[in-house]
Amino acid sequence: MKSKMIFYPAPLPDEHILSTLARWHAMQGVEGLQTSAKKLTKCIHNLNPSAIWRPAYQDIFNAYGGALPIEKFMKHTLYNYYETFEPHEAYINEVKINNRWITPKNQFQLKFVKIWRWCQFCAREDYNRYGTTFWHLSHQIPSTICCPKHHTKLTHTCNKCDFITTNLGELPLPPENNKCPNCNAEYIVENTITPTQKWINDISIKIHLGITKSTLPKIKEKMIAVSGYALIDAKKTLKQKCRMGEIQRDFNEFICQSGIKEFFSNPSILENSSSRNIVLISKILHSTLFFPPLYYFALASFIKTEKEILDNFFIGEEDYA
Repeated sequence: MKSKMIFYPAPLPDEHILSTLARWHAMQGVEGLQTSAKKLTKCIHNLNPSAIWRPAYQDIFNAYGGALPIEKFMKHTLYNYYETFEPHEAYINEVKINNRWITPKNQFQLKFVKIWRWCQFCAREDYNRYGTTFWHLSHQIPSTICCPKHHTKLTHTCNKCDFITTNLGELPLPPENNKCPNCNAEYIVENTITPTQKWINDISIKIHLGITKSTLPKIKEKMIAVSGYALIDAKKTLKQKCRMGEIQRDFNEFICQSGIKEFFSNPSILENSSSRNIVLISKILHSTLFFPPLYYFALASFIKTEKEILDNFFIGEEDYA
C-alpha cells in the first residue's frame, strides 16, 4: 500500500488506532468505510479491537511516513495491556518487520473482545471539542466495564433491537446523539457496578497505562504465596484433589456472584455446575499457556479482598512469601 498519504489524521488522545481510519473515512465523503479503506489497506475485514497487531496497523503506520514514531503509535493499540501477560521478545521491533496478525489466545469466552464500546458522555464531549466522536482505546480493553473518566458503564448494545458493532463498517464512529443507528432508539445504560467489577476495571486501566512493575511469573508467584495453593500436579493426593475441587467450585461461584460473569459472552455456562470449568485455577497458576488478563484479575480478587494487596499483585514488587 501507499507509504505516505496526502493527509491522514493524527490520533487523538486515547484514540484506538483503527478509529483514525474511521475518521479518515468520514473525511472522504464516500459511502461505506470499506470502500474508502481500500485506498489505504487491503485488510478491510473484521475491523474490531481484538488484535494486538494486524496488517492494517502496518498500513496505517506507513501512512504517517515516519511522522509518528512506532513507540507512540503503539500507545494507540492494546500492546501495553497484553504485554505483561503475553510477553513477546523484541515485540516493537518485530511488528515493524513482520506484517502479520498478533491476536491474544484463548479469549473466545470473553464478551467484549470484538465489540466496539463507547461512553455516552465522552462522545458528546469529543464532538463538542473536536467536531467528531472517536473510539477511545481505554474503552476497548476487554476487562473494563466503565469509562475511566466518567465512571459510567460503557455502551455497546441497543436495548431495543440488540444492535452491536463488531466491525467499523457497521458503525464507523460512536453516535453523538446517543441513538442506535439501526432503530433510532436511545441507548440506556444501567450503571450498577460491583466492587469487584470496579477493581478489575481500575487495575486494567493502570496496566494499560503502563503502571506496572510485575511480570507474569512474579504475579503467579505472589498469588501462590498469598493463597497457599501449592504446585498442583499429577502426584497430588486424593485429599488434595478433593480440596482443590472445593476451592474451584468456590471460585466458580465467586465469578457468578461478584459480577465477573458479566465479562463473559455466555454467563449461563458459568452458572451451570455440570459444565466444564472455564477458568481453572490450576491452569492459571501453573500452565505455560496464555490466558486472558481477566482470568488473573478474577483469581486475584478471589484470593484476597484488600485493594492494596490486590493492586500489588500486578503493580508492586512486595514479597508475600
